[in-house]
Amino acid sequence: STTEEFPFQIVDFHHKGTTHSTYAANPTLHKLAPFQAWINPMDAASRGIADNDKVRLVSAQGEIRTTAKVTNRVIPGTIMYPQGAWHRADMQGDRIDHGGCSNTLTSRHCNPVSKGTGQHSVIGTIEKVEG
Repeated sequence: STTEEFPFQIVDFHHKGTTHSTYAANPTLHKLAPFQAWINPMDAASRGIADNDKVRLVSAQGEIRTTAKVTNRVIPGTIMYPQGAWHRADMQGDRIDHGGCSNTLTSRHCNPVSKGTGQHSVIGTIEKVEG
């Protein structure tokens, strides 16, 4: 369930520019299909977020810096974020992931069936980054 602190369900999806993390560092594909936080126009308007604004996605587990894609293809109350980006954070400093790895937001507890993090959604929030 969402909370006052984390009012959105953040769901990751397979990105058209990658196969899991393969090709995530390809600059040509990244220009054609950037990793962006997809947000419904109503949610974006209520938070002062416009298309391509710099945003932060935050969950209890971590934070990603990325840009917003305002689109009707997402239902209100949900943020869609592609999986496959490579983690890039100063783990001795602020720990903010500027690479955009969706696993930054999810639990690090392994699923006994998949032997990996079987989590593809988490509650969280999105905020516009000023500057």
